[in-house]
Amino acid sequence: MMKRNTAYSDPLERNERRERIIAMNRARRTRQLRNRMIAAVVFTFILVGVLSIAFGSILSQAKSNGEREEVKCFSSVMIGYGETVDSLVEEYYDEAHYTSYGSYKQEVMDINSIDENCNITPGNYIVLPYYTEL
Repeated sequence: MMKRNTAYSDPLERNERRERIIAMNRARRTRQLRNRMIAAVVFTFILVGVLSIAFGSILSQAKSNGEREEVKCFSSVMIGYGETVDSLVEEYYDEAHYTSYGSYKQEVMDINSIDENCNITPGNYIVLPYYTEL
């Protein structure tokens, strides 16, 4: 049997073959990188979608018995000429949420740091609590 000589006789032919192999390897690595990036983007979109659906369904669960939740809010009201703490408390007092007129007045005074003299200045603002349904 004859031994086959695989050595290239021409150095230019050998260099061309190496260059082709390098170019093919570079192209393969580029394809692999692109495919990995596409897979990462697709995975991210799927993950965001699943999490959005999961958290959205948790947050949007309605109360089964139809009860409405009431929350405490605060309103800033400009004090008009001739208005007093008592007149504002009378206007905004809600007996469904406070045990007495005095407890609501005391809360208004505490929120606004008003002393026992109940001195307020027209043109300033006073914060008044109220309740509303969600």
